[in-house]
Amino acid sequence: MIILNQYDHFLVMELMNEMYKAREAGAVGSQDWNEAVEIYLKMMAPITPHIAEEL
Repeated sequence: MIILNQYDHFLVMELMNEMYKAREAGAVGSQDWNEAVEIYLKMMAPITPHIAEEL
């Protein structure tokens, strides 16, 4: 289980920025891409309900 603290939103954004770069480089569909997507989703899971509540 991944537990995020108040500074980890920077890590989430950094990972997304790197994923944008990887997508541009054609990494979509590779094993590394799939692993990055899985990690990103696990990092977002604890904070997504709070984001949805604010919407």
